[in-house]
Amino acid sequence: PYARWEELCKDMAFDYDVYVKALEIAKKSLTPRQREIWQLSREKEMSTEEIAKYLSIQEQVVRNQLSSALKKIKEQLVKII
Repeated sequence: PYARWEELCKDMAFDYDVYVKALEIAKKSLTPRQREIWQLSREKEMSTEEIAKYLSIQEQVVRNQLSSALKKIKEQLVKII
């Protein structure tokens, strides 16, 4: 059983590494503004309201940019993975 667990962990680590690399490639398809908002939201864990205040833009703009970014990232990940 331990050997199987070890194999599973190695597979999961590989899959995670592949995912992280694919995500980095996918993020390159975003516009600079989408990338900035994506990073603030997903990597810095800022709320829509916080991002809007930080960038001095409307919350709806943040939501729209995140929605577009997510769509692009999903499309790119499907191509890559």
